[in-house]
Amino acid sequence: MKKRFLPIVIIFVIVINLFCTSVATAAQPPQTISEAVILIDQGTGRVLYEKNADKRLYPASTTKIMTAILALENLQLDSVAVASYDAVMSIPVGGSNMGILEGEQLTVEELLYGALVASANEACNVLAEYMCGDVDSFVVRMNEKAAELGMVNTKFLNPHGLHSPEHYTTARDMAILARYAMQNETFRIMVSTPQYFIEPTNKYSQKRILTSTNHLISRIQNGSYYYSKATGIKTGYTSQAGNCLVSSASKTGTNFIAVTLNAKPQADAIYSFIDSKALFEYGFTNYETRSLAKPGELIAEAKVKEGRGKDFATLEVSEEVSGLLPADADINNVQKTITLKENILAPIAVGDVLGEIVYTYEGYELGRAQLVSNVEVKRDFFIFIMNRIFGFFNLLWVKIPLIIIIAFILYNIISRKLKRRKRRKYLRSRRY
Repeated sequence: MKKRFLPIVIIFVIVINLFCTSVATAAQPPQTISEAVILIDQGTGRVLYEKNADKRLYPASTTKIMTAILALENLQLDSVAVASYDAVMSIPVGGSNMGILEGEQLTVEELLYGALVASANEACNVLAEYMCGDVDSFVVRMNEKAAELGMVNTKFLNPHGLHSPEHYTTARDMAILARYAMQNETFRIMVSTPQYFIEPTNKYSQKRILTSTNHLISRIQNGSYYYSKATGIKTGYTSQAGNCLVSSASKTGTNFIAVTLNAKPQADAIYSFIDSKALFEYGFTNYETRSLAKPGELIAEAKVKEGRGKDFATLEVSEEVSGLLPADADINNVQKTITLKENILAPIAVGDVLGEIVYTYEGYELGRAQLVSNVEVKRDFFIFIMNRIFGFFNLLWVKIPLIIIIAFILYNIISRKLKRRKRRKYLRSRRY
C-alpha cells in the first residue's frame, strides 16, 4: 500500500517545489544583454527596473522619436514638403531610407510614417528642413525640447540618429521622451502600425510599401520576436550604438515603456527585442493596475459658508483613478492626501471643483484627481448680505477712518459732558 502511494507523493512534492520556485523567482528582475535598460510605468513615469540607466550611449534611430513629436506639434499632417538635394543625398549609402528622390512631394504624414515605420533617415531631413528651413536650426529645436522635458544627459546633432560621437542620450532620458510622445494620439497610432502604403507621387508611379522595423509589433519581417502586448515604439541600430529599442506594451489597463540601449549584435538573436520582452513580462508579472476610486463614490466633505440649509458639500472624484501596485500589495495600505480649497462659499453647483486627492503607496504617487461636488448648495442671501456688510466695515481702509470718526465723536461727547460738569460746578460756587 505504501509503495503504491509513493510515486504520487513524489509527484506531489515535485509540483509543490516547482510552484514555490516560480513564486520565489517571480519578483526577480530579468537578466539582460543590453548595456543599459529601464522599465517605467507609462502613466506616472515611476521606474520599476533599471540598469545603467544614466550611462551616456548612442541612441541611433530612436532619435526619430524626438523628430516625429516636434513635427507633430508644429506641422499640419496634410501639408506638403518637397525633398531637397541635401536632404536626400546627405544620407550615406546603405543608411535606412524609403527611397525619396530630389524634388519629390510628400505630405508630413507620409514622411512621419516613413521615419517611424521604415526608419527612413532622409524623411527626417525633409521634415527638419520643412519645419525650420535647415537641419541645423531643427537640431537646435530638438535640444531645446529635450531640455524642456528634463532630458539632462542628451545631446542631439542630427534628426535621424546616424552616428556622431557627440550625439548621445541615456536610457532614462529616452524613457522620458517616449512617455511624453505617447501622450500624442497620432504618434501612438503611427508607432503601432506594422505596414504603411504611400500612394504614387510626382516621382513614383507605383505605390510604396513601408514595413515596420519593430518586430515586437510586426510578424512581417521576423515573426519570432512578435509580442502581442506590444504597442510601439521605435528601433535603432548603428555599429557604434548596437541594437537599441524604445518600446511600449499594454495589458488590461497597465501600460509600460521599456528602453534597451547597446545590445551588441549576436549571431543567434537580436537581444534588444528579447530584453524588452523580458522587461515587460517582469512588469506584468509583478505589478498590476487597480482601481482606486470611481465617480459616485463619496470621498470627502467640504465645509461651505453662506449655504442655505446646508453647510457642507459631499465630494467625489471627477474621473476614475487607477494606480500601478505590486501584485501582492494590500490596497488598504494606499494612502490618500486630500487638499481642499480655502474659504468655500455658496453657491456650489454639481461638478464644481473643490479640491484634489493624491494616492500614494510606499512613497510613490499612484494617481491624483480633482474632487468635485456631487450636490448643489444654494446661497443664503441674508447671510451673504450681512457678511458683505460686516466684511466692508472690516476693511482696513474703511476701519481706520471709521475709528477716527468714532473717536472724534466720542471726544466731542466727553468734552461736552466735562464742560457741562465744569459749568454746573461753577454755577454752584457762585450761588453760595
